[in-house]
Amino acid sequence: MLFLTNLAFFKKVPDRSKKRPRGGRLTQSKIRIIQKVNKKLFIGGLPWKVTDKDLSDAFSEAGTVESASVVIDKMTGRSRGFGFVEMATEEDAQKAIEMWNGKEMGGRNLVVNEAKPKVER
Repeated sequence: MLFLTNLAFFKKVPDRSKKRPRGGRLTQSKIRIIQKVNKKLFIGGLPWKVTDKDLSDAFSEAGTVESASVVIDKMTGRSRGFGFVEMATEEDAQKAIEMWNGKEMGGRNLVVNEAKPKVER
């Protein structure tokens, strides 16, 4: 009987046979996030001396730039050689990709494509 009384201390295992849907409904805030990803561009191969303003000015030739940022190393304070540009529309973003991908800027060839969502670590 000692064995049966000890079973009372074990937790009941939940029934996992019924699968719940993941992700929930598609709300307006989720739609807005999805739309922003399509307009945000990754810019690789930037010259070390390029600033946010230089990047914004260069990409404004393709359309309206909402934001532009060069990623800076926290320890050295120098550019890491890549950045992000967010365009006003998807059409502007596509035009910027066609205009700048593979082109030279400051002696370095740029890589321009759609930015991927940031992955949580």
